[in-house]
Amino acid sequence: MNENMVRAIIKNIALLFMLVMGFYYLITLTFTVEYGHYVWAPRPHEAIAINLILGLSTGATCTTLCGLILIPYVAQRFFGLKEAFKASLIFSLFRLIVYIALATVAFYIGSMMLETLMEAYMKLVVVVLNTIIVLYGLQLTYNWPQIFIRHEKTFCKLGGQHGFSALLGITSGMNTLCPTLWMAIIYTALMKTIFMSIIVIVSFWLGTTFWVLLFGTLSSKLRRIVRTHKGLKNFRKACGMVLLSIGVVYIILTVTVSQT
Repeated sequence: MNENMVRAIIKNIALLFMLVMGFYYLITLTFTVEYGHYVWAPRPHEAIAINLILGLSTGATCTTLCGLILIPYVAQRFFGLKEAFKASLIFSLFRLIVYIALATVAFYIGSMMLETLMEAYMKLVVVVLNTIIVLYGLQLTYNWPQIFIRHEKTFCKLGGQHGFSALLGITSGMNTLCPTLWMAIIYTALMKTIFMSIIVIVSFWLGTTFWVLLFGTLSSKLRRIVRTHKGLKNFRKACGMVLLSIGVVYIILTVTVSQT
């Protein structure tokens, strides 16, 4: 390797390290904002209203955790607002599927048992899903590995053009590191019927989905600032580095951070 190549490698490693550390501290800092919102067990209508309002107005960590995955993906892949909105909607709908599954389990076995299940078994699934984000980020940044170069012919066979959007939505939904989401799931275990549990988690999802759709759709506009082929290549590389860094951070947090 020549001197310029060595310098480029060192520069990329340093940049990735700074991104990982920056996102890690940003996310862990926002964790502290959310815990104080849930301090009492409400009645059903109060739980619905609180979860909707909190998801809409103060679900900072949930929106941040989802947005950091969705925005760079949409920004580098979709140009039009319609396609960006569709990708964001599919992303969020598959988040909801995971949320309902977690709420159902919490209702029938209790939040403490769900936490034990997450600690014992689900962390491995989350790590694997976040590894996919890391690999996708590597492919965008360095054109390696090649497994994602034709992801429209693999993941998207099941979901058309937006199959990978669905996969990222599932990955985001499984990242129950978000304190707001975890407390909303605890609420579902306090409801008297499974129907009310689902209504509560859907109300939380609706609140956060407003911001997910807004930021996800508008992120397609970021691509318009790029006017040249070289600029587009650098933009895709930047998005890839963000996804790579976020995947690494989420793996670290999944392994080290408890839901309690």
